Amino acid sequence: SAAARTGARAALITPAHQFPLGAALAPGRRDAIVRWARAHDAVLIEDDYDAEFRYDRRPVAALQGLAPERIVLIGSLSKSMAPGFGLGWAVMPSSLRERVRLADTARPSTIEQAALAAFIESGDLERHLRAARGRFRRRRTVLLEAIARELPGLPVTGIAAGMHAVLGLPPGIRATDAAAAAARYDVAVSDLTRYRVSASAGTTESLVLGYGNLSDALVDESVARLAAGIRSLA
Repeated sequence: SAAARTGARAALITPAHQFPLGAALAPGRRDAIVRWARAHDAVLIEDDYDAEFRYDRRPVAALQGLAPERIVLIGSLSKSMAPGFGLGWAVMPSSLRERVRLADTARPSTIEQAALAAFIESGDLERHLRAARGRFRRRRTVLLEAIARELPGLPVTGIAAGMHAVLGLPPGIRATDAAAAAARYDVAVSDLTRYRVSASAGTTESLVLGYGNLSDALVDESVARLAAGIRSLA
């Protein structure tokens, strides 16, 4: 496999929701990466990315349950609460705990940890997440309706979870040019080529659109501005 050829002893994976394309790791590939880790005495760091915000897809079981002796499961509250909250977690093999504890020099305050524990135990965190999922699901619907209205026929992917979508572009329009045109209309988007591992890795001409911090009205306005920028390239 490609992983075996690298000689790597660790890998960071997002099997439930890959960023930015949104794919979930297929069962066969989940098994294959676990076999690789065991065969090469490697550690897998599983980022449970966007676990809180799944809409159309059934929850995907954490890979960590297949090989708890090989996998470190990590997560945080940066999306579900606030980026500045600074609290996260790691479920890891007992063989790694002491080394991680000694290397960890930036522990959050015990007051914040106690507050989070109370928030979880009271059920308030789950209620907060249910409400947030509803808001972001509605915002995603507004985004998709705006794209269908302003840019009919363009494909949209990566929307089963998270707070972003990937918009395919019309033939002949490069993502780098479209992102620059959007900026001229005061809309910030990323072109998909920014997320390639190397320049030789193929990608489609697409844009990554984030909608997590926008109001419904601003989503509508932003898509209209984006459409104007794309049309200016035709």
